[in-house]
Amino acid sequence: MVPERYPGFSTLQTSPLDGDRQLIAGLNRKQRQELVDFLAELYRPQAASNGTDSGSGEQGDQNPTAPPAVTAPNQPGLSQPGDAQLLMP
Repeated sequence: MVPERYPGFSTLQTSPLDGDRQLIAGLNRKQRQELVDFLAELYRPQAASNGTDSGSGEQGDQNPTAPPAVTAPNQPGLSQPGDAQLLMP
């Protein structure tokens, strides 16, 4: 990981990169896999809204799957200049 590309490099006084590396190094194999799976799910593009797969339509009818509990994470974007003014009464 290039430190200059790590989130928060240009905005935080202390980069969280070293702490994050230490934390990840302390994870066991199962915990690392769960982290990777979570991040992959977080950044995976959502399936088509019509619900059809690229295979036979019958397969979807035989094994219907419930949509994930969180379909789109509600995460705030990075702040922009002037955003703090929006908090003023």
